[in-house]
Amino acid sequence: MKICRPSRPVFVSLLAVCGLLSGCVALGPRDEPEVAPAADAELLYRQGDLEHAAQAFMDLAATRADERDHYRLRAAEAYREAGNLEAAAQALAGVRPRRLNAEESARLALLDGEIALAHHDPARTLERLNFADETLPLPLRQRTYELRARAQAASGDMMASARTRAALNRWLGGADRAQNELQLVDTLRKAGPDSLKQQAAALPPGDALRPWLNQALHGSGQALPQLVLRPNQAVGTLIPGQNNVVAREGYRAAQRVAILLPMGGPLKGVSQPIRDDQNKPYSVVDHEAARTMMLDFAQNRSRVVRDQMR
Repeated sequence: MKICRPSRPVFVSLLAVCGLLSGCVALGPRDEPEVAPAADAELLYRQGDLEHAAQAFMDLAATRADERDHYRLRAAEAYREAGNLEAAAQALAGVRPRRLNAEESARLALLDGEIALAHHDPARTLERLNFADETLPLPLRQRTYELRARAQAASGDMMASARTRAALNRWLGGADRAQNELQLVDTLRKAGPDSLKQQAAALPPGDALRPWLNQALHGSGQALPQLVLRPNQAVGTLIPGQNNVVAREGYRAAQRVAILLPMGGPLKGVSQPIRDDQNKPYSVVDHEAARTMMLDFAQNRSRVVRDQMR
């Protein structure tokens, strides 16, 4: 019986098909790190499932050595949001700050500081918060000031804590602002009325903390003395100043003085004595220090209104 053998071209074609098939297998998808677990962990965090989110971040830290520090920090933040600072401290164990970016380093310092304060170590908290916060996002800056104020109060420095809260107040609004102001006044009250009066006496008249000191004293039925200026020299009196320079009492020398008067119409006669007075040597305007201009109010009314609106 004659055995049929495949011709050479057919054999070559079969080899080519096999090669193509084997090539298809070789060109399959490469094994790459999955992003789904990280996205799932962040989703759990946003949904408020904080314990599961923290565990998911810890699992990611265990499987991704290059991002271990990032995910352990995220786990600690999830534990903090859940109110479990002890678990947060355990998650931060071994985190290397040099593997974190600038913002993550600030978040790490905030967590370390909060954990230290929970362990009654405000000095450690203030040490961890000793960094520049000007470039931080506003939420992190608010956390920094609030935690710093609590640590200062726990250290017994009520004035520093109140000043920090006063600085924080400008970034807050609504209920957060009201709560911060309440804590600011409560902090000052802990210092006692006598201490508050002594501190107020050392402050300049326009210090931003003076109103808060006064409000804290109102709680005990007291108040700061009102600063009343009692000049004993006439305005313009020459008195010795610093470095033996003679200055005038009561005002800062003006550089330009504009006097708006009706130069025409029925009120011209009323303004004439004022114009005559300004030409006398005893005029209230110091002509040597200031350049005096008399302007017609009718012609310069629009400019005056415009300048007032600036």
